[in-house]
Amino acid sequence: KIEAEDSQRLLFFALNGLGAVLLLQDELALAVGAYREMLAGAEERDRMGVRTDPLQRLHTLHNLAEVLSRPGGVPGVPPTLRDSALPEQAAKISREFLQVPQGRMLQALGEQRERTQKVGDALKRLSRGEQDWWLGALQALRGEGEEELVSSLKAFLTENVTAGVGTDGSNASSLVHRFRDLHGLGFSIQNELQQMEDGRRKVLGEVQRLQGVCVKPSPGMVFEASHCSRCRPEFAEHGETVCDFCRLDDAMMQYEARLFSLRTTALVRGHQVSADAAALGMDGGAWGGAARAQRFQPAASAAADAQQDLGRGARGRARDGAAGGV
Repeated sequence: KIEAEDSQRLLFFALNGLGAVLLLQDELALAVGAYREMLAGAEERDRMGVRTDPLQRLHTLHNLAEVLSRPGGVPGVPPTLRDSALPEQAAKISREFLQVPQGRMLQALGEQRERTQKVGDALKRLSRGEQDWWLGALQALRGEGEEELVSSLKAFLTENVTAGVGTDGSNASSLVHRFRDLHGLGFSIQNELQQMEDGRRKVLGEVQRLQGVCVKPSPGMVFEASHCSRCRPEFAEHGETVCDFCRLDDAMMQYEARLFSLRTTALVRGHQVSADAAALGMDGGAWGGAARAQRFQPAASAAADAQQDLGRGARGRARDGAAGGV
């Protein structure tokens, strides 16, 4: 049975490819014949227990319906009673194919909303208290002994981040490089907190945007997801297309760089690396490029797989050839 299905897949691959070539040559009647032969063969072998690849059937149904729907019909091709049912048959296969990834998406959406609510509640509790208490603390510590305190802080930060990092034993993205006195420390802390809040807003905004556009993705979004040079390794060397999911991953990486401890190796002794650059694996940052966060990769890969396959079928055009070998 498995051998029969494999052989049938190759046969239908060839018929779909033949239909595509005939469309390119404007041989519409012959193209319709190739597509109808594929559907007839699929129905016959279904009765024999030989399963037809649903994506191959989707490709054929969509292309055949598109050809037959041309104004005036196809010269030399008489209509059949089943022609009007072709679009609905294709839509049914699409819905069935998307049930699993849509279920995973809804589950992830529920988890995301729950966690966002928890963070929002925590921020509300924080807003009722004194958010900038540390500014008053720094102000009180200024004056006599400030220089000694700054030296102690720098020594503490250095001792706690040097293990296994840069060429000179220092963390290139550490806060220790960004202040010389308490005034500079206060500015650095305030800047980091603002960057953290900006990063959170950017991530949440992008997540909400994707929730909207993923309901009915545009052809451009489908193309980017199925040809992304980051989450689709087969396209890594053939372009610089980046999908929305990988762009969201970049935003999340930058946000994480503000939230968590970040250790970065600079290629040049004494060189400093910003948190954003380290998160993206730039400037010699060993953490970003080598250990990119994987939280969005399963979702991105699943979405790309689904959208690529549907793109081959539901948007199957002559230039795509046969999508049947999937």
